[in-house]
Amino acid sequence: MFGQFLFLILTYLISAIPFGLLFSLFFSKTDIRQYGSKNIGATNVSRVLGKKLGLLTLIFDALKGALMVISAKLLFVKANQLHFYLILVG
Repeated sequence: MFGQFLFLILTYLISAIPFGLLFSLFFSKTDIRQYGSKNIGATNVSRVLGKKLGLLTLIFDALKGALMVISAKLLFVKANQLHFYLILVG
């Protein structure tokens, strides 16, 4: 049970990684929050910095969620109420 709680905290921290902002700063030295809709999401990154960087942002944003759910399913396969726990992770 404690391991599941720690995993939820880890999931929260990983999900908070702003890939749109990181990629915009790293690849184009641009703070995406200053342009377009001022959102750090893939759509704004795509509009402002190009489709390739927008697609990269979309992929990494999707992967950070999907990998945590897949990891939780593999790590806690025998957990009570696994489906509810996976909803929390998602």
